[in-house]
Amino acid sequence: MITQEISNISTLADAPNPLTDTQEVFDSKGYAYTQSQATVNAEMQTVVGELNTFADQVNTTQEEINTARDEAVSAASTASMTANAESWVSGHSYLINANAISLVNHKTYRAKNATSGTTDPSLDKDEKKKIKKQLLDICKTIPSLTIFLLPGGGLLLPILIKFIPTLLLSSFNENIDD
Repeated sequence: MITQEISNISTLADAPNPLTDTQEVFDSKGYAYTQSQATVNAEMQTVVGELNTFADQVNTTQEEINTARDEAVSAASTASMTANAESWVSGHSYLINANAISLVNHKTYRAKNATSGTTDPSLDKDEKKKIKKQLLDICKTIPSLTIFLLPGGGLLLPILIKFIPTLLLSSFNENIDD
């Protein structure tokens, strides 16, 4: 992580006003304003140098990131060839004992049977159950919305849910009194 502190720049002194200032005040303010301009100019030059140094650090870091990325891609390609595996792709057909690399956890998996699944092989049984549960919830919304859209459906839906609790989405099941 790059941390760079940038110097502060002073504020300019009040500029003289020829319409309201007396000659003495005008001269005094003019001198102070000119001096503060020189100070601010020097401080701005310092900040420009600091910003250039910061930009060089960022560019160096970006080059290091690009190099590390290229090395990781090369290592993954070498590992893939060594394991005789390819990146897992949803819907792709895999033969028995075919190797595939999960892009979720970067582990290699071997197909126990011929498959063309759409779920990443790294997902465990609990995660697959959650996905099925969510798909069922999506399917349950269709009849609920249909009932709700019927005349009087807003009143009918809570009554039906009381008698048919499986019509309720799983996220609301914890609120049901048995």
